[in-house]
Amino acid sequence: MKKPVILCILFFCITAMTNSQTANITSHDFKESSVIKRYEILMQYPQIDFGPDALMGVRGIAQDINTCIDTLRQNQVNDFMYILSTLPKEPCAQQISGLEMKYKTVYNSSSLFSFQFEVFSAPDCSNHPYTYYATLNYSTTSVGAFGIGDIFVPSSDYLKYISDYTYNVLKQRAEKDGLLNSDEVMRGGTMPLAENFRVFNVDDKNLTIVFNPYKAGPYVWGIQTVAIPLSGMKEMISANGPIGELIK
Repeated sequence: MKKPVILCILFFCITAMTNSQTANITSHDFKESSVIKRYEILMQYPQIDFGPDALMGVRGIAQDINTCIDTLRQNQVNDFMYILSTLPKEPCAQQISGLEMKYKTVYNSSSLFSFQFEVFSAPDCSNHPYTYYATLNYSTTSVGAFGIGDIFVPSSDYLKYISDYTYNVLKQRAEKDGLLNSDEVMRGGTMPLAENFRVFNVDDKNLTIVFNPYKAGPYVWGIQTVAIPLSGMKEMISANGPIGELIK
């Protein structure tokens, strides 16, 4: 019985330390190119540290966050390189393929982080370039990197709530934008399935769902985001979950 108690105390000590220290976010660049393979990659991404006086446990948390960011960045590169492997050997009109990534910090409380990455992929010979968002959400006081299901009480009907909310907002927006015959795609992209809400950000007021091109509408509609107020979901959000601090 002693070991779980010790681990529990250690967890709360580390949590208290991260809450008492300010996270430093610095921008880093990644560049790679090849004349032979005709591509260029330019990426900007964040890295976290809690200062030179941070204790080992806190430095370990920062390292874990940075590992998650590095993995996300590498995944974009891997997807891009796979596309390049499928291209014809002879160049098309574009001549060179490009991948660019930049980010913004949506929320940072030193214990809860939410990052949004805008990725621009332009492989040579493709019909058109493609811009999409990737996101990373991380809680130092809960599960670490988290998905949509980690936020809510499991028994709550949160998926239906998010589904209904996002569908209604997108439907009104589509009607205003004059989009016709998009309802079937919209309904499919907003069905109450966790995979439909995999890309999201959080801040102290909203849970913002990201629908990348084609996800819930035609390509010309671009990226659509729907901000859902946390105030309307308080009973569904787990107080001990990754964003519990935002509803207290």
